[in-house]
Amino acid sequence: MDKESVLDELGRSRKGRLRYGAGDVEPGRGQNSLSLQLSPHLVKFLEKVTENEEVLSTPRTDTSPAPESITPHAQDSLNGFSERLSIRSSFSGNFLACKQNEIEDSLVEHEQQWDMKAKRGPPTTELLSAIQFHLLNLRKLAVAARQARTLHEQQLASAKMLQEQKDAARNRALEEQKKRQQEEEQKKREQEEEQKKQATEIAKGAVTVLDAWCQQLEQDMLDTERTCTTLSSSQDPQVKKIRSNINRAVAIPINQISSNAGSHLHGILNRLLTLLSGKPISSGGRMVSVSLHPQGLSFAQMKLADKFVCQGEEEVASHHEAAFPLAAVACGVWEEHPTFGRLLLAALQRRCPYVVPRHLARLSTQSQDDYFRTLGYKYSEDVLEKQDHFLKRMSGMMRLYAAILVAPPPTHLHKASQHGLCFAWRWLSQTLNLDPTPELTPTLLFDFLEVTGSAMMLHYKGQFWKLLLLLQKEYFARIKAVSNSDQMGPFNRLETFIQHILSTRCVPRAKGLLTDSFWRT
Repeated sequence: MDKESVLDELGRSRKGRLRYGAGDVEPGRGQNSLSLQLSPHLVKFLEKVTENEEVLSTPRTDTSPAPESITPHAQDSLNGFSERLSIRSSFSGNFLACKQNEIEDSLVEHEQQWDMKAKRGPPTTELLSAIQFHLLNLRKLAVAARQARTLHEQQLASAKMLQEQKDAARNRALEEQKKRQQEEEQKKREQEEEQKKQATEIAKGAVTVLDAWCQQLEQDMLDTERTCTTLSSSQDPQVKKIRSNINRAVAIPINQISSNAGSHLHGILNRLLTLLSGKPISSGGRMVSVSLHPQGLSFAQMKLADKFVCQGEEEVASHHEAAFPLAAVACGVWEEHPTFGRLLLAALQRRCPYVVPRHLARLSTQSQDDYFRTLGYKYSEDVLEKQDHFLKRMSGMMRLYAAILVAPPPTHLHKASQHGLCFAWRWLSQTLNLDPTPELTPTLLFDFLEVTGSAMMLHYKGQFWKLLLLLQKEYFARIKAVSNSDQMGPFNRLETFIQHILSTRCVPRAKGLLTDSFWRT
């Protein structure tokens, strides 16, 4: 065996690297590296030893007894380590790294013995045998290291393959989940689009119905006005007297309406019902009867409807609580005279077109002034009224209309309301389907909900809360989108009101709202 063979048996290059068979590895690099640095003395000694090829080339087996020149402690240390390494090398390459210091300590101990003998003179047969014995053990260590490294690489490859399989499975699952989510989102969007389409069609149909209803109300009013033309415009002294008496008989009771007591309203209601029945009543010291003229009943109903609307436009606009006793009497008359109810709605619609929620488009033939009149604005000497005055009038008439929807019918009539909460639901839902108008829309929504909110909450329950959430989450944004900073006052008031309702889950009763028991007071 030559010098290179000995160094190769030691697993060393001339630079002091450990060779695993798969390439040189720098000492101290990686978890599988082993630093087996030999001292310069031992390297020189081994170079001298290799000159005796006969001794080094003598074959030796694993079972050869340890030479006497090897101390029992060193022999046990090296053999024990070799055995443990062979047994435990299958655990991981990390084990070899952990044993690095143990290998170095063992070689240092043997190196010291060999250095001492090398300094004394030429190597003896026993020393050469000891070297060959240790070369054999080092070969075992190298084989065990290669096996451990191979096993570790296999384990790493298996772990890598397993991880890749897991990653691939996870990626497939994520892709499938993403695909399902996309399909669900697409399906949801399609459903929402279909619902919006249906809602639009329903809204269009509802608007068509509302337009037809409004047109019919207007036609009823026009027919009544034509019917009463003679009584309304005649210059005959006798006819003028009848007209004046009817106007007085209608106006005086309406001006006396208050919420002092139910008995007080009963008296006013009975007086009006008596007048409309054709029986004579005393008014201003005179006996008045609608039967004195063929057009007397229609004229009285028309004037009565107009007087209620005037009270809403003026009195209720300034004193919100006045809406409730007015609405109670109006409902009482309505129950006995349905024609009056239609005329009342027609009169309301004329002055406050927003009691019927619909889009009021400007006609190509309309001038700007005519269009503003259609919207409910008034002109005084060709000057358009101020916005705050307009909002105040619309607010009063809307509160009167809302109060009619929730007014308790007189107990002695024993009839259901002709225009009840179902119309409140229709008004609110249809209004939310329309494009908002700055200032006006939030003003009317606040007035309407403040009056009808508590009754709608008790009647519609969960559906009512859903409508309020729709108002807050979607419609508020639409209002803000069309309003500038100077127009946010009504919206801020509405927003605060709705937030309070949703946070408390309760709609407070409007101040002055009458109860069923009021008529018994």
